[in-house]
Amino acid sequence: MNSPSYTTIALYGASALVIAGVAVYINRSLKNAAISEYYEDEHEHNHQASVKRKFSCGSCTSCGIPIEDTESRNSRPSRAVGFPTCGGDLEEVVKMIPNVALDSQIPEVFGRIHSIESFSALDGHGIRCIVFLQGCLRRCVFCSNPDTWKTTDAGRMVSSKEIAKMIKRLVPYMKASGGGVTCSGGEPMMQAEFVAAVYQEAHELGVNTVLDTAGWGNQEDFDKVLPHTDRVMLCVKAMDPDRYTRVSGGLKQKTMLRFFKAICEKKIGLWIRLVLLPGETDNEEELRLTCEFGKTHPDFHGIELLPYHRLGQHKWEEMGIKYPMGDTPAMSEERVKWAMNFMTKEFPDVKIIR
Repeated sequence: MNSPSYTTIALYGASALVIAGVAVYINRSLKNAAISEYYEDEHEHNHQASVKRKFSCGSCTSCGIPIEDTESRNSRPSRAVGFPTCGGDLEEVVKMIPNVALDSQIPEVFGRIHSIESFSALDGHGIRCIVFLQGCLRRCVFCSNPDTWKTTDAGRMVSSKEIAKMIKRLVPYMKASGGGVTCSGGEPMMQAEFVAAVYQEAHELGVNTVLDTAGWGNQEDFDKVLPHTDRVMLCVKAMDPDRYTRVSGGLKQKTMLRFFKAICEKKIGLWIRLVLLPGETDNEEELRLTCEFGKTHPDFHGIELLPYHRLGQHKWEEMGIKYPMGDTPAMSEERVKWAMNFMTKEFPDVKIIR
């Protein structure tokens, strides 16, 4: 029997990677199902939904009909990309994608990252490339990744063009699932110029952008990043100011509130994330205040509850830092269900997921 050629081996290898990637997507997308269902329902309105959402891509993301909406064009970037659903199969999607060269007019910016998850079904809709940036000044008591705190001598430096090349390879899968690029952390807003460049590259390739943040920066940072941001996932820590300071490791709430005001003004769609922390945020007051806070946003989509866990404790110990939660047990399933039931009953118009 003849030995398989290198070409044959490469084809088998590529097929195996695709099959494995699809399996990972199906398995992990269960957590994201509620968000996906929301966007799919929303886009059943096709042209009407696109006008209402004010994505100024010049045409409806579902039907391609031009949108004559001066207000949206003035308030949103020309490259903004929505969250469509695709009615065709992957091969049809690939045919729709031209061999786009990377835009040389978008500046090349270098940033320090912790890691990249290139084929994820979390932190946004569809299949996503998640860039975890290095650096965070908060010291949240529940932090699972204290190894992302350091701003120097940690992680690795990468170019926004390098990220763009990775995105380009994933565009067919992103287009088929309504996915895109998510910048997370650490705190991504600490590297605003880099995030802005990555998002511009994503929009040039026709995929959407999500910012997973706890709200950081000043107006200059906001002006760099938010015009290229399609969705924000905001971890609010806690609503009570004193509790916020305890949970975040000593920082005040004003920075998060300043960021929240900025995304309200730009009408960027918002998902709130709340870590259910025993004895701090798992009470009626905090849950009620979180819902009320979200409803003040003009494009509020819902709240994702994140039950506290201890999976990152070993990282604190490896860094020689005392774990601030001590022996506090992980949030029980019973308590999570209580929180979801309470919020759903008190605020039936607010979508609650976990």
